[in-house]
Amino acid sequence: MTDVDLASWRDSGSRRAVVEFVESVTRPGAAFVPPADRIATFDNDGTLWVEQPAPPQFDFLIRVWSQAAQQDPSLVEHQPYKAIVERDPAFFEGLATQDPEVVASVESAAARSWAGTTPDEFEAQVRRWAQTVRQPRFDVGYTNLVYQPMLGLFDYLKAHDFRVFVCSGGGRDFMRVFAEELWNLPKENVIGTAPAYEYTDGRIVRTDRMPTRRRRRPPSPRPRNSTGSS
Repeated sequence: MTDVDLASWRDSGSRRAVVEFVESVTRPGAAFVPPADRIATFDNDGTLWVEQPAPPQFDFLIRVWSQAAQQDPSLVEHQPYKAIVERDPAFFEGLATQDPEVVASVESAAARSWAGTTPDEFEAQVRRWAQTVRQPRFDVGYTNLVYQPMLGLFDYLKAHDFRVFVCSGGGRDFMRVFAEELWNLPKENVIGTAPAYEYTDGRIVRTDRMPTRRRRRPPSPRPRNSTGSS
């Protein structure tokens, strides 16, 4: 048994439920789960760090897109640049409710904004943002607003042979910049939205495309016989 515990958790029903679950799947018995099958997944925004008044990555994107709209006014005719310049609350509400058109416009703009850049170039830009931008409510950098109890839970699970993953709709490459130093997780354990990449002139660069998501094909209609009955 490990000495790692949930020291930053209050003695509550939630803490007891976590401990009881972990003990039940790691001790011999009907609920035992082999170490190879112990996997724990977590969301990011609102789970591992703050998400109000907006998810941190959106702060990053708004700053990039605001500057882009200043440099190229024609962008204001398109979303999400139009909503940012006009401070359109309906658009941002659609982002919060995951409106498909709003989300698609954000994903497309994110892919276009860094098309042709290398992973290292994108990471350097994210790190500059993290070092210079302060969260408006708490007046500290966003990377100082990670929830300590969740980090303690990560350590507790890993000490009991769980593999821990972060699975989010947020940008995979954005989250991976912080994964090792904030969450103590390997970058490959972070899953999220990501652009397509290509190998060009000896470099791996981002494209302006998002990988297409496979959709389940509807079942084919049953063939009819010569009388027209099924």
